[in-house]
Amino acid sequence: MKKILNLIFSSKATLILLIIFTIAIGVATFIEEVYDTTSAKLLVYNAKWFEFTMLLLVLNFIGSIKKYHLLRKGKITGFLFHFAFVVIIIGAGITRYIGFEGMMHIRQGESSQTIYSADPYLSIKATEGAENYSYHNPALIGAAAKNSFDTKIATKNNGSIDIRFKDYISNGVESYEEGNEDGPTLIELTISDGSHKDVLYIEDGKVKESHGFPISFNNSERAEALNITGTPGELYMSYPVAAVKTAQMPEMTTGLIPKDSLAEFKPKHLYAPKNTKISIVLTNSFESAKLKYVSGEGDAKGQDLMIMEVDFKGKKQEVPLIRDKNGTGNFQKVNLDGIDLQMAYGLSKIELPFSIKLNKFILERYAGSNSPSSYASEVTLIDERKGTSKDHRIY
Repeated sequence: MKKILNLIFSSKATLILLIIFTIAIGVATFIEEVYDTTSAKLLVYNAKWFEFTMLLLVLNFIGSIKKYHLLRKGKITGFLFHFAFVVIIIGAGITRYIGFEGMMHIRQGESSQTIYSADPYLSIKATEGAENYSYHNPALIGAAAKNSFDTKIATKNNGSIDIRFKDYISNGVESYEEGNEDGPTLIELTISDGSHKDVLYIEDGKVKESHGFPISFNNSERAEALNITGTPGELYMSYPVAAVKTAQMPEMTTGLIPKDSLAEFKPKHLYAPKNTKISIVLTNSFESAKLKYVSGEGDAKGQDLMIMEVDFKGKKQEVPLIRDKNGTGNFQKVNLDGIDLQMAYGLSKIELPFSIKLNKFILERYAGSNSPSSYASEVTLIDERKGTSKDHRIY
């Protein structure tokens, strides 16, 4: 034991540990720059080997203080150097294991007592008759990390529910393919207003808008809508407002469909209603569509989502858990025999026992420049339980 302690307290160990620490920080910065912050957390900052390195550094510095008698007069500089590192690392450890990070959004003149966690959480709620089950834990997903986790909910009367991570899709957008016997009939359109393209999916019997232009599929509720009728493989269109110019691709052979006339609606044809900037192309059609999510390309604006696999009584199903624009998640219901299961993935909402009012947000800029030089917030901490109200300035 004495040999081990002497090795840990040695100058050679100090040098090696500091080299490891420096390399680790450099690698983490590279990972964060190339991939994302979450990957840096998973692979370095939150990794057990990094925590163990920090523990050895603390022991090494404490041991060095004693071994080299740094508390003596004349060695106070060396003591302060070693003690500062010990305090920094212990403080970081307290924050890591006891504290938590969060974000609070407050508009000037308003107050809030709600924060959102810095890390996303996987939340599961299950109800079986009078029995309730829950799961709420952080679920970090990194682009460069090997993402794999699962959990099990053991119910009282129906066995266990196995829930596993399957995939994470960044900037996910809806896409469809054939293959679901109970899936809806729908058409896929590409719509452009001259500056921006949208992909629009319309189910049989529905009406949707793109760029403010209404399009219906076997639905006559909107008299001004461009109406598409029929079934996949035999589709027709009519537009009661104006004539529609057509162009067959790739030859771009042009034509004209008179106002309120019925015409065949074909793939590889461009349809441009007159007096609008809209152009429409039939991209695909599905008789029994199966929804899937893919990463959006170009200027497609999607949402991040996690795909979970639920295994119950030998039946597996995929459940997409979508994060909204604020990073929070909405609970998705999962149909299980005899159990009401709901899951969500996103930032966790945390209610605080006090509120903070933002009185003034101060932004200072460098002279002659729009670049910010400093930020400050003048806030009031309000605790109604204790009847206290204190002003603070946050830099």
